[in-house]
Amino acid sequence: MAEDGNVQNLPVLNRTSFHFQPQRNWLNAPMYYKGFYYLFYQHNPLAPEFSRRIIWGHSVSQDMVNWIQLPPALSPSESYDINSCWSGSATILPDGKPVILYTGIDNQERREDRRQVTVLAVPKDDSDPLLREWVKPTQNPVMVPPEDILHYCFRDPTTAWQGQDGKWRVLIGAKERDTLRGVALLYHSTDDCEQWTRYQEPLLVAQANEMLECVDFFPVKLMGKEGVDTSVNNASVRHVLKVSFEEELGGKDCYVIGSYCSETDRFVPDSELTYTRADLRYDDGWFYASKSFFDSAKNRRINWGWVVETDSREDDIEKGWAGLLGLPRQMWLDTSGKRLMQWPIQEINNLRTRQVSFHNRELEGRSMFEITGITAAQADVEVTFDLPVLEDNSRIRDATHVADAVLFNSGNSLGCVYGPFGLLALASNDLSEQTAIFFKIIRRGNGYSVIMGSDENRSSLRENVQKIPHGTFLDIDPRHEKISLRCLIDHSIIESYGAGGRNVITSRVYPKLAIGEAAKLYAFNNGTKGVTMSIKESSNMEAASWPLYYKGFYHLFYQHNPLNPFFGDIMVWGHSVSQDLVNWIKLEPVLSPSVPSDINSFWSGSTTILPDGKPIILYTGNDANKHQVTVLAEPKDPSDPLLREWVKPEGNPVMVPLPPSNVPVHCFRDPTTAWQEHDGKWRALVGAKEKDIKKGMAVLYHSDDFVQWTKFPCLYLSHKSLECGSAWTFFLFRSLAFFDSAKNRRISWGWIMERDSNEDDIMKGWSGIMAIPREIWLEKSGKRLMQWPVEEINNLRAKNVSLDSKQLEGGSILEISGITASQADIEVAFDLPDLENDTDALDSEEVDQATLIDGYSASVKGVYGPFGLLALASNDLSEHTAIFLELFVVGMDMRSSLRDNIEKATLGTSLDIDPRHEKISLRCLIDHSVIESYGGGGRSVITSRFYPKMAIGEEARLYVFNHGTKAVTMSSLEAWSMRKAQINSNET
Repeated sequence: MAEDGNVQNLPVLNRTSFHFQPQRNWLNAPMYYKGFYYLFYQHNPLAPEFSRRIIWGHSVSQDMVNWIQLPPALSPSESYDINSCWSGSATILPDGKPVILYTGIDNQERREDRRQVTVLAVPKDDSDPLLREWVKPTQNPVMVPPEDILHYCFRDPTTAWQGQDGKWRVLIGAKERDTLRGVALLYHSTDDCEQWTRYQEPLLVAQANEMLECVDFFPVKLMGKEGVDTSVNNASVRHVLKVSFEEELGGKDCYVIGSYCSETDRFVPDSELTYTRADLRYDDGWFYASKSFFDSAKNRRINWGWVVETDSREDDIEKGWAGLLGLPRQMWLDTSGKRLMQWPIQEINNLRTRQVSFHNRELEGRSMFEITGITAAQADVEVTFDLPVLEDNSRIRDATHVADAVLFNSGNSLGCVYGPFGLLALASNDLSEQTAIFFKIIRRGNGYSVIMGSDENRSSLRENVQKIPHGTFLDIDPRHEKISLRCLIDHSIIESYGAGGRNVITSRVYPKLAIGEAAKLYAFNNGTKGVTMSIKESSNMEAASWPLYYKGFYHLFYQHNPLNPFFGDIMVWGHSVSQDLVNWIKLEPVLSPSVPSDINSFWSGSTTILPDGKPIILYTGNDANKHQVTVLAEPKDPSDPLLREWVKPEGNPVMVPLPPSNVPVHCFRDPTTAWQEHDGKWRALVGAKEKDIKKGMAVLYHSDDFVQWTKFPCLYLSHKSLECGSAWTFFLFRSLAFFDSAKNRRISWGWIMERDSNEDDIMKGWSGIMAIPREIWLEKSGKRLMQWPVEEINNLRAKNVSLDSKQLEGGSILEISGITASQADIEVAFDLPDLENDTDALDSEEVDQATLIDGYSASVKGVYGPFGLLALASNDLSEHTAIFLELFVVGMDMRSSLRDNIEKATLGTSLDIDPRHEKISLRCLIDHSVIESYGGGGRSVITSRFYPKMAIGEEARLYVFNHGTKAVTMSSLEAWSMRKAQINSNET
């Protein structure tokens, strides 16, 4: 990247957290269908810039906030789109079938001869609610540029609408060959959007030589916030025509409101588009190529726009992504009928967490104060300003004859009587970096005007980014109405909504200092008069057990306390789905206390797939008497691949610890996945404790029909109560395994406990995480299980460094640089020279494991070892976690934190290899506060939690070390920075 010293650290820090971005690269376009929101977007799979090879990416969501990425929907494959699939729109036909019209770039040999054509795509299986596969009918292309239209200016078909005559209509943005005027061409179709005929007159002709891009045409109700379907046209609606056009400093989306007659196909706007600042705009900042759709689930119209990068092209390539989508906005007609109102969809509020607020605070002239108690780099702020009576007319600036450009470019530093006042967002501690979102009051004509601005001039100390002020007039009378502002701040983007959504300004900023926890938020008033301010704010968090593969999706059901980050009296079953075990989308909880058998809480359980393919859950309920019982649940609709609704049949509970049982009623839980033997009977185990001798036991139950279960004699006895049917080492707990039929493998998944204090858990708002899913198989000796992270984790690997055949002398240390040490994947192998007779090697067959690891640590020097990795290390090594190897031992020695209120321990286990004939290998996955270490190719695994005080984020270091007296050879090391998974768990 550019010359700034620490810019290489900025891509992850500046990447947004609650705005939609694909994992990499460039994006641009929505639909609601069978319970899902679909986002199709232009995507360059090769680089973060627009290119000749554009495909249609595809993601789905149930709330437009948490998304799951699916395989691309459309890729260049035919002669008419072989050079790219550009933007388009989706339409739902009357029979409920969705179709897509998009722009294809055809196969002409010379680039300048290639035509832009309109292509039709239909779902291969419209019963699939995720619409994963699309096909292109043989009659394509369905529209080609006419002779009087430039062949390279014919693109962006709108959502189609149906007139009262039954014909479908669609608009295409184009430019006339002779006049170079931009036009919105109108086409008709009498069938299902397959045969199209150009209408004699365009719906809109530009008054300047502008190419009309990403045209949008839709009805809005005269009264109320509800939206209507695109085909509605009656006396209760007006119509909106939006066009996107390029400006010197980026594109703008402008619109007009008017009346549309479908009989004559004539649109009469209330005012003409001028393609100047006088036009109505969706957004006065960095916002372009938006597309709206009707959300039939909630009867609203949603608009979504592309927010451009204002970083340099070189930086875009370095960080691997460019562009993002603004937050989805609900749109409706203002009560005046003169403009559209916009507001973030209500689902965004679900991301709010910690809140601070105050009311009627006086903000004196020339003053400012910091708003603390929130994460200023990722926040939602709503504030109102109340002005005293405007009577000091002689001193309020009269700007009647001042050009708008001068007013809007004056920024926030030029003071007047009332204003500028507002917020300083993404500000550094010394205010050398700040983005001001502000208001000014001026006289204009016979009244007062409010200027709303967003000043990027001081947004970054970096020189290679665009920084300009944005401004607009806020259409309110400050004498009679409070001035309100809502700012949604997400690391490198600020979306500011003025006066309840009358005006919006979107800014892109790339701070060098004001990043992450270093970012500050201030309220300020640079005017001479005081104003009264009231504020409320919000941001977010969550907590995390049990998996299932069903109809193409991995399902994770997990116990969840909806009230706080602890195991509580009222637990529910949360639910998330994934297609790769890495990127997850959160769904609504599947099970909550609702019947006598679980009214006092839900605890853990397991899923089973019956022979007919139907999934069943057996879980622990805490009944009305607070007895632990086993409850059965089944999906309400097994054809739904996301299994969103579950029911509890009559006959529950199906297993109970009643007399003559010798099991205490409070020690009967965690039913396993059931299995079926040759006799046709189902078996399941339930963890319990024997009442009299107080031994843990796994109680075996049989069933013929999965509903009626009979207890059999105890299968296994232990001195402890058995929970969750597994006993894994160290801080991994309550793991369960499931069979992944898609890839014929068994996956184990466990919960990693918190080792922080209760007070800190409450402060951060979450507690406990899931380990990385592991594939498990039997070692060839048949004596133990092998474990290894699922292969999909490798898809998160990014920047890579490697070393080969590096000699590590005794007492040496080597830093591994070039990766993000706090979020990394490392694979390393060590070779030992011929083992000499004077080593401290032990005969592992003669010493038990406890004796073997007792007294070992990374600081106790031997002949061969300890050697290994120092992870999450501070620069002065006062904090570090050693993952170390010695002969027959793998261990973890924790000087992990300078903090006092957390657990720190040395962990160890035997590593069953012969170092004379086999390299000693280690893989460590480091993720900020957790390290999972796999020794000997997965023979032994150690997992632990860490909470460094100094070695956090970019301050963390990674070293290879050898504390033994003999040299070892690091035969290979591969290390990768890891990208953030799209887990979408509403995190801050």
